[in-house]
Amino acid sequence: MLHDVQHWVLVRTDLMGTAKEMLIKDAIVLLGNIAETLTKLPLSVSAQKKSYKKRTEWLEKMAVITAALRANLDWLWDTRCNCHFFLVTMREYGHYTLDDYNRAARTLRSFHNALHAHFT
Repeated sequence: MLHDVQHWVLVRTDLMGTAKEMLIKDAIVLLGNIAETLTKLPLSVSAQKKSYKKRTEWLEKMAVITAALRANLDWLWDTRCNCHFFLVTMREYGHYTLDDYNRAARTLRSFHNALHAHFT
């Protein structure tokens, strides 16, 4: 539901500047968190404890996802990790765009579709 509200505000309002960027970043963080959870579902308990990028590597090896989708999932995770101030290496002003948001949303949708196709 939160993502629906974020999407509505981004698409249907004239929000601009830093406030818009903050909302985009928050939406990407949310989508990254959902993606992280989804990477754990098809794995064994021991594999679930591996790092995110190890899990996406495994999913690619097992042909659950493509190399391109893995690259996008890893981008999503790297972008999501910018919510930790101590990991941010650049000035974020003017950094987040609707293209980033759209890429994150497409990545999560593609991941969901890949999981559905593989396991059903």
